Amino acid sequence: MIVVSDTSPLRGLIAIGKTELLEQLFKKVIIPEAVENELLRIKVLETEIQYLLKQSWIEVKQVSQSEEYTFIRKHLDEGETEAILLAQQLNADLLLMDESKGRKFAKEFHLKSLGLIGVLLKAKKNSLIPEVKPLLDELMNKHGFWIQKDLYLHILESVEENK
Repeated sequence: MIVVSDTSPLRGLIAIGKTELLEQLFKKVIIPEAVENELLRIKVLETEIQYLLKQSWIEVKQVSQSEEYTFIRKHLDEGETEAILLAQQLNADLLLMDESKGRKFAKEFHLKSLGLIGVLLKAKKNSLIPEVKPLLDELMNKHGFWIQKDLYLHILESVEENK
């Protein structure tokens, strides 16, 4: 399975100390150079990011510049743009991306996408984590991850954690 990731899902998993879920779920994750650069600019998680980038299951690839790059870049940041194009160039099975605008572009390129919440739900379904709620709460309360209240409640209900 070919999986390409944007910055946000990686940043979230790094923040809560759960990057191993990516290896357990997907075996390997490919990121474009722009995502690597965006991660390296996050000084508060510098040690954790350095550790992640040294893992054998993370691969950094260069993206071929194209007319599509110029078009997409007008609407999205560099990491999102390169992640979409790399996923397209590699004929990826899955693109990890949180931003709704980026996911809309991915859909136009016929790419299947999954966000950080989707990764956590998949991890719970595969019995890799016991609960989603404590991780969502940590993301929101300690790391500034925003989840609409109705969506939060729906997520908890869907995994029967709405106690």
